[in-house]
Amino acid sequence: MTHSLCDKFQWWKDPKGYAMTPRPIGRPGTARIERRGGKLEAYRPLERSGNALPVLFSRLKTDDDVLSFVEKHGPLTREGLQMRQGEYVTSILQSAALMRTVMLGDKMLKNLDPVLLGKCEIYLVSESNKPPRVEWDVTSLQVALWLRLSERLLGGTSFVDCKHCGQPFERGPGTGRRKDQEFCGIPCRTKHNNENRPSRVKL
Repeated sequence: MTHSLCDKFQWWKDPKGYAMTPRPIGRPGTARIERRGGKLEAYRPLERSGNALPVLFSRLKTDDDVLSFVEKHGPLTREGLQMRQGEYVTSILQSAALMRTVMLGDKMLKNLDPVLLGKCEIYLVSESNKPPRVEWDVTSLQVALWLRLSERLLGGTSFVDCKHCGQPFERGPGTGRRKDQEFCGIPCRTKHNNENRPSRVKL
């Protein structure tokens, strides 16, 4: 059985929530999301949301989208765990846009220079009466999302935009969807068919 590097990934959330600092006039791109100061609570985001989380992250397009995502799943990086530091919204949106580009296999990636997406830490652990072992430490939620996406792509999962709502979704092995599916779900398929149904005129 193959185990994911993210199987036991643990992250933290502020139970008091998060707030967005306003963008100062004349300084675009400087809005930040900061925690409100509660005692951080640990949880396993990929255990709760599983393979859907990279897709949800790739859909972020506005400041409000980012704040909503962080409220539900916690900050993306370790900087977001610190008081009075936070994360820049623009950086998060850029990362989300890049993930969407990778998911959809955009041709521009063929000429893209290497991009540092994050870092993992590797430890050699030795205990008495047990053979030494190597352990990975996934250092942030953002790194965990990229690792999970990589695992899905290597496993044969493909990503496309829904033919109706335009949002990306996964299809193929392990997704519960056919590899040629065009809609993210039954509601979108039904709405699309209703909107494109030939009109009938009673004679």
